[in-house]
Amino acid sequence: MLKLSPAEIAEKRRLGLCYKCPEKWSRGHQCHNMMLQVFTVINEEEVEISDEDWMDGFEEMIETSPELMELSLFSFLGMDSPSVTKLWGEIGGTKVIVMIDSGATHNFIDPFVLGKTHLTPARNRSLEILLGTDITINGYGVCKDVSVVLQSHEFVMNFVVLELGNAEIILGVDWLRTLGRCGYDWDKHEMSFLYKGSMITLYGDPALQSRGRSFKDNHSLNCLEIAGFDMELFELNQTEVQEDTP
Repeated sequence: MLKLSPAEIAEKRRLGLCYKCPEKWSRGHQCHNMMLQVFTVINEEEVEISDEDWMDGFEEMIETSPELMELSLFSFLGMDSPSVTKLWGEIGGTKVIVMIDSGATHNFIDPFVLGKTHLTPARNRSLEILLGTDITINGYGVCKDVSVVLQSHEFVMNFVVLELGNAEIILGVDWLRTLGRCGYDWDKHEMSFLYKGSMITLYGDPALQSRGRSFKDNHSLNCLEIAGFDMELFELNQTEVQEDTP
């Protein structure tokens, strides 16, 4: 018989360890101490902990674990790159700057847009977004079934709320994969696909494509500073790259 305190039970569950041995627990785990009985104290009573209890905790841990999403640092800051297209869109009749980015796993919307469009997000604290290789920031919540009009074509999609740079919404793979096969002109920033039985083309706006924004005026920098990102070094590297580019 093995007695564990509630704190020890919680710690084993946090680390993903078997209650009966120090090995990792999984659905197919074959414990060498299978016949060992594990007890803990709940409300001053001694209670046996079964494998089914671990399974319940394991399922709960899976459901509540943060979902890691990815977004390039350039897109987060609103910087241009050959792999993104910018155009105007509408949400509830309000014009918004849209960035289409195949490097983003999900769709993102700036909190500023929520006020203009009267959208109310569902709060979710387990939203982690990976910027580059070692910077992780948190989203604020999720807006579901949002109607977005792109050049007279209406789409319905979900968004993660996140402070952005020179874009108000970013459309990533979460939306792109719903379009099926797409043709893309990287030079002209045009994408064509079959939608509701007709072939349509979305055109990038050259004025938006070249639109710049000062890093110092970018409110999304606050998140990077909190994450410990060296923005001055990043700006220096960007300046050197621009000077070396013919």
